[in-house]
Amino acid sequence: MAFERFVAASKAGDKKEDDKLKQDLLSGSWEALGEPTRSFRERHGFPATLAWALLQLNFPSFPSRRVDLWVLGARTGMEGWLAEEGLWDFLAKVFPRLEWRIRLIGPEMQDGVYRSTLVEVEGVRLKGHEWMMQSPAQPDLVVCFNSGIGTLSLSITKPWLPTVAALLKLDAPVLFTSFGAKERKGEDFLLRGLFKAGVLVDFLENPFRQRPEDRPGCYRSLEDELLADARGAEGAQGAEGEGVNLCNAQVWWARGSELPEEELLKVALKAPKVLEELTQNYALQGAYKSWIVALTKGNRRVGESALENFEAAFKHADVLRALAKLGKRIAEAMAAFVRRHGPHPLAKQCVKEVLLAKEQELMKLLESGELDPEDLEEDDETSGSAWANGVGPDGGLVE
Repeated sequence: MAFERFVAASKAGDKKEDDKLKQDLLSGSWEALGEPTRSFRERHGFPATLAWALLQLNFPSFPSRRVDLWVLGARTGMEGWLAEEGLWDFLAKVFPRLEWRIRLIGPEMQDGVYRSTLVEVEGVRLKGHEWMMQSPAQPDLVVCFNSGIGTLSLSITKPWLPTVAALLKLDAPVLFTSFGAKERKGEDFLLRGLFKAGVLVDFLENPFRQRPEDRPGCYRSLEDELLADARGAEGAQGAEGEGVNLCNAQVWWARGSELPEEELLKVALKAPKVLEELTQNYALQGAYKSWIVALTKGNRRVGESALENFEAAFKHADVLRALAKLGKRIAEAMAAFVRRHGPHPLAKQCVKEVLLAKEQELMKLLESGELDPEDLEEDDETSGSAWANGVGPDGGLVE
């Protein structure tokens, strides 16, 4: 097979065969790399994505043979799992004349050095901008696998904003990958539109993206499947057929920004307000439906994301009035979340706000004569069912 020939050629230093196998990689064929099985794709999808993307960048072009690569937003269960399995060695096989030092950086990483035959891999438990504040040297390359920045979700995107600003100040090539068309649009809006990121290679469909049945690393767990479903619902409202979520479906390269450093910082500070306004718009477009599902069926992390979305939506008076018509459904969904995961301060706050707004709207209708008092009594009975199902007036559990 081509993959075995490639490994042999790397050891022998046969440049002709090396170039031939790079062309095999560029063909975008799993068969050219080894085999098209699910297990092979799950193990090699991330390294193959990076190697293929590097070839789109006309890589390498460094003065030394040593390459410092930072993977930001890395997780022990995904990028760390690949390191434990020795799968980052794939880069050394594709680029045998380079020495690789890979740092896997993220708040969900474990600190430590991973054993690897051909590359150096170290885990760093820090957020990207925290690491950049203390790192003595700059990287040659940075990768953000499936960061979720393009979801434009408050809970996913907002924590990335300081890192994005710091990243674009580095003036190093940065590879962004995402789950699909919705996140691509979100990244285009935020990274290119607001942060004015420079484009080295435009959006490309990745031939080595995972397939729907694939579950690499931590994506094998149900919780991550639910999170992937939630991120598909939270992004910009797109056309039918855009909702399929595949790891590394879209890739593009950025480098630096058109903005000076002080402007980058200003954008990072104003971006949360922009995300808040987008969340309010999404609520009016029907995104509240997926938030309700997240509260009733999602894990704690997904449910907390929905609570944060509702909190942001309720800050706009018109949005709150519109959602107040669904006060019963929203309150019962928050009751379900509290029963499953325990009290949460945002649940208290949101339940109070939506039911108070519902009551105020009903009173206005009553005073104007548009609502019969008997209808109001019937509505009061149904709207109070949230309390009967486990949530008290403070949004906490009822004994």
